[in-house]
Amino acid sequence: MTEKEEKGKKGKAKKKLTVQMLRETRKPPKENLERQKDQRKIIKAIKGALKSGPKTIPQIAQETNLRSDEVVWYLFSLRKYGEIQEVEEVEGYYTYKLVEEDEGEKNEA
Repeated sequence: MTEKEEKGKKGKAKKKLTVQMLRETRKPPKENLERQKDQRKIIKAIKGALKSGPKTIPQIAQETNLRSDEVVWYLFSLRKYGEIQEVEEVEGYYTYKLVEEDEGEKNEA
C-alpha cells in the first residue's frame, strides 16, 4: 500500500470517529424528536386520505381531523417536494392528489 493510500485511510477513519463522537455528544432534544414523530404521523394521515383519490383541503381536514391551516401547511410542503400535485378546481378549492397515482397509470398504459 502506498503512503498516499495509507493517509487516505487514516483520514477517513478519523473523520468517521469524529462524526460518531458528535452524534453521541450532540443528540437532538426530546421535544424535536417528538415534533418530528408527530409530523410524520400527520403526513402519513394526509397521504392516506389522498390514496382514495383527489380531495380538497376541507375534505382532507375533515377526514384527518386536522385544522384546515395545518392541512394547507403540509400540503404546500408535500407539493414543494413533488409528492402531491394540484388537479383541478372544485367549488373554489383545488383538489390535490398523490403524484404516485400518475406514475402507476403511465406504467399500465
